[in-house]
Amino acid sequence: MIEHITEFMAPLSGFIRQHAPVQDLPRSDVLLGSMLVIGVLASTLGAKLARPIVTLTFAAAGGVAAGVYGGAFDFPLPVTVILASVLAGLAGVLAFRLWVGIGAAVLFALIALCLYGSAHIIPHLQTFPAPEPGTAAEFTIPDVPLEQQNTWENLGHEAERFWAHLKTEQADVEEYTLLIAAAAGLFGLLIGVLAVRFTLVVLTAGAGTLLVTSALGLSLQSYWPQVWESLPAHAREVNVALLAFFAASLILQTLLTRRPPEAEPSAAE
Repeated sequence: MIEHITEFMAPLSGFIRQHAPVQDLPRSDVLLGSMLVIGVLASTLGAKLARPIVTLTFAAAGGVAAGVYGGAFDFPLPVTVILASVLAGLAGVLAFRLWVGIGAAVLFALIALCLYGSAHIIPHLQTFPAPEPGTAAEFTIPDVPLEQQNTWENLGHEAERFWAHLKTEQADVEEYTLLIAAAAGLFGLLIGVLAVRFTLVVLTAGAGTLLVTSALGLSLQSYWPQVWESLPAHAREVNVALLAFFAASLILQTLLTRRPPEAEPSAAE
């Protein structure tokens, strides 16, 4: 397991660092700390807090949308914002099972794409040519300095170049990617709609474990590269630790989301 994680993360982070100015990327300590905190919360209380989080998220989104577009209506803006927040919050509560299914579909599709990409996409980063400066006659046209480029536009442009390069190396990659994502997404949607509690426990435990693992892995890669490089040599111990963390999250969240036993009626005297 840890071998696949290191093989996936190392070239991907290297690609981002190569094509994005470091000063425009989020601070690594803030980003990694946030990932770690969110991962721990998702692993412990994710399933229990899922319903109020979805409700508040929908209510906040409805309020923001009303604040932006509410001027088109004849109602006073505060009334529009409150009404939109309440209606959006109700939509989050009443269709909670559907949102769980959609979330499960997205996460299953991402997991399937990561598994497929680690074997069929990421290895092609090693053969991806770096951009070269253009030439005109005997004069060389220098590239725009990386610090003067827009970070996300540059990453998007390089991602498009890599995708075009990938399709020349593997012509059927787009069809396989769409098929795998659609199949995994449909499976996740069905599981999420039919078994909400089970889906929430498994997905939040998996997402939390993934976030904690990624935060720790990226921290080691950035600050202690020698330890990061030595992890594959201790693959068994690391895999046991990851599985133990995931299992502990499953057990804890299963207990926290368990319905209290119904009180039996007392026998008539």
